[in-house]
Amino acid sequence: MVKKLVRFFSSLKLTISLLIILALTSIIGTLIQQQQNPAIYVQQFGKSTYQILKILGFFDLYHSWWFITLLALLALNLLVCSLRRLPRDLKLILSPKVKITDNELKSLRPQEKISTNLPSVDQTLEVVLTALKKGGFGCHHKVKDEGVGWYLFSERGKLGRLAFHITHLSIIIIFAGAIIGAAKGFKGFINIVEGDKGKFITLQSGGQGTRELDFEVECKKFEVIYYQDAAGNPTNRPKDYKSLLAIHDHGREVLAKEIEVNSPLNYHGIYFYQSSFGEIPRLTITVKTRQGEPIGSFDVWEGGSFRFSDQNGQQTQVTLLRYFPDFYMNQNGQVDSRSNVPNNPAAFLEIKPANDQPQQTWVFYRFPDFPHAGQTDYRYSLTSINSGKKFTGLQVVRDPGVPLVWTGCIILIIGIIVLFSVPHERLWVVIADKGSGQEITIVGNTNKNKLSFQGRFTQIVTNLKSDLADRTK
Repeated sequence: MVKKLVRFFSSLKLTISLLIILALTSIIGTLIQQQQNPAIYVQQFGKSTYQILKILGFFDLYHSWWFITLLALLALNLLVCSLRRLPRDLKLILSPKVKITDNELKSLRPQEKISTNLPSVDQTLEVVLTALKKGGFGCHHKVKDEGVGWYLFSERGKLGRLAFHITHLSIIIIFAGAIIGAAKGFKGFINIVEGDKGKFITLQSGGQGTRELDFEVECKKFEVIYYQDAAGNPTNRPKDYKSLLAIHDHGREVLAKEIEVNSPLNYHGIYFYQSSFGEIPRLTITVKTRQGEPIGSFDVWEGGSFRFSDQNGQQTQVTLLRYFPDFYMNQNGQVDSRSNVPNNPAAFLEIKPANDQPQQTWVFYRFPDFPHAGQTDYRYSLTSINSGKKFTGLQVVRDPGVPLVWTGCIILIIGIIVLFSVPHERLWVVIADKGSGQEITIVGNTNKNKLSFQGRFTQIVTNLKSDLADRTK
């Protein structure tokens, strides 16, 4: 049973099958936009298809349990394959065979036989050792056989035998980093008004969920630099924008740094990237029953919430997840804002009734009768947009697998260099005493780059013949 499992997990068929499945699923992840708001998927696929695709994990494919399982299986396949081959390769490196049989001598190529009539086998041995050294091999092992003569063994590039295992190890490390990052990491965003603090980030997983950090992030200062026109007046095109952030942990400031694009702040493995900026307006959301009876109007900021009660005292919480001042769908089917000008204001709300599942819906300032997604007991409308405060938009990323991925990439580069540039070349020399002289048999073997090895072998044979001729004069 164990042998069958080992054969299965080390088979090339399994490797090819897993690679094909991973390629196909990656295509699906490319065709379906990942980590978008559920309302977008419902509008694009319909509610029933959306539920099926959601169960399959197609909206956050690269973090789904089955995709991670595929990566783990491929890593296991590479590991078992390497472990099966490792003992043989280690034996070739650590315990090379010096004395080889006549049949092995005949089977190896390239091969050359040289006859000499030097007075003794020891003199011939000295000439052979010199020729090997000139050819860059030297002699690593020599054994004297009283019935035959000398057996010599020389090699170089032993590390080349391990290139296969180095590359496999690097891929396994990369996969381990990816799996750890998917399981333990997160990605989200937070908008912080200049002078304020925040600790709740909105996760980028289909627009659902928030995460509370163990510390607070303060935006002490935010600055935008704009391009200037020909007259030297600032335009509306930002040239650079940066934020002075401070980390408050357990009530005290522990770190402060000015960040800008591609220059993040890192605290305990959580990176804060300068992503966007804008103005957080104060929106007024009006709530009515389906019969049109007013419940009330509530002021709310992006990321903020308000509550209202029905006649039975049951409370409903409404959270303003996102606000888009100039709503539109880009060419990739993603919700975005064309500008910061409120040409088509839209708000994305999450509604949490007291005894029901949370639902999400869009409300539009210019289209108050736009139908809500899902079944809600109330009508919501965006009735007012008031001036707000400037904010800095931060992308928040934690990926504990990144060090492993970088380590694996470095090892992979080393493995590829060794794989293509370090062949394992071996030479065997048998010096047989024929009474009136000696017969030298030289054979070689390499695991790659045979043409180059043939050239070196020929040069060693040529040098040996020349040295023997000089000795016999």
